[in-house]
Amino acid sequence: MERSYRIRETMAGAQEALAVYGFVRIHKGFLVNEKAVWRIGSREVILKGDIRLPIGKSYKEKVKETLVRLMMA
Repeated sequence: MERSYRIRETMAGAQEALAVYGFVRIHKGFLVNEKAVWRIGSREVILKGDIRLPIGKSYKEKVKETLVRLMMA
C-alpha cells in the first residue's frame, strides 16, 4: 500500500527525525528509506517499483557509502 504524508518541517529537521527509521537524504529535496532502495546508480537511486530519484552532487559520496554499507549488512 502506497502512503503519502505532508509535514511542515525543514529537510534537515525531517532528516534528523527520520534517521532512526532508516531514512537517508539523497538530494536537497529527497529522503528515502534504505529498505526501499533496490539499486544505486552513478547519478540516481532506484527504488523498488522502478522509481528513480536523483542523487544530489553534495550527497553523492555519503549516500553511496551509507547505502552500500547498509545493503551489505
